[in-house]
Amino acid sequence: MTDSPWSAQRWAFVLATAVFASVWVAVAVAGPARIAGHIDAAGEVTRWDSKWVVLTGLGAVGLLIGAATMALLAWLLAATTVFSASGEASMNAWAFAVPLVVYVLALIGYTVYIAVGDRYRVRE
Repeated sequence: MTDSPWSAQRWAFVLATAVFASVWVAVAVAGPARIAGHIDAAGEVTRWDSKWVVLTGLGAVGLLIGAATMALLAWLLAATTVFSASGEASMNAWAFAVPLVVYVLALIGYTVYIAVGDRYRVRE
């Protein structure tokens, strides 16, 4: 079996990015001026924002998470390459575990911040 440079995972990434960008542009061009900025657990809108506030926020979150993911993957690729070139029989598992745990904890922390933090809390 030949390894294609365009694997299913790569196509999925490109497709997901294209879908996000397409929806972002569609909302920017044809979306209403006001968009729900916060929806509570019951599905009620608790804050309305300009579409540009929502688009900027979601675009920034997408870029931040995407950049963090690419940094993690770059580290894992570099660590694997250095290990492979060393000729050693085994690799220190911490080289993989620590960056992955930091990444996951950062995502969990950001998710908790969004869910319960003061930044997105509705002002009383």
